[in-house]
Amino acid sequence: LTDAFNAYNSSCLNGAVTFLLTDATYGAAETFPISIYNPQASAINTLTIRPNTGITSTITGKSNEALFKYNGADFITFDGSNNGTTSRNLTIKKKITFYCIKNWKVFYKMMLNVFITYINHLLKQKMISLKLFQKSKKKND
Repeated sequence: LTDAFNAYNSSCLNGAVTFLLTDATYGAAETFPISIYNPQASAINTLTIRPNTGITSTITGKSNEALFKYNGADFITFDGSNNGTTSRNLTIKKKITFYCIKNWKVFYKMMLNVFITYINHLLKQKMISLKLFQKSKKKND
């Protein structure tokens, strides 16, 4: 995914782009957060991310920031259906460590974004809490 989004961000767009997820799991090899932005995006030059036909995919990331950052990105659809219906075949999971959290969102908009759509998928977030301070016991004199 990281490589695909990097290629999208730096490519000249000449029509709609669709990322078909062909694996069941994504995450270990990814560099989160993944930035998404192409200045040539438009109502014609859209980006759709969805599982391929018959595939159920899970994107899992561990980050104290968002998994996906939109840096002014527009015309993006995360469609969780692998068959064009309302089926939910894409799960996006985020694990975060709970301490000084800057951003606990799965998706983060950095600038004005328009026409970003999320349909037919599941979002899950798991917090891993850390005990940073321990109360000291005070003796009564």
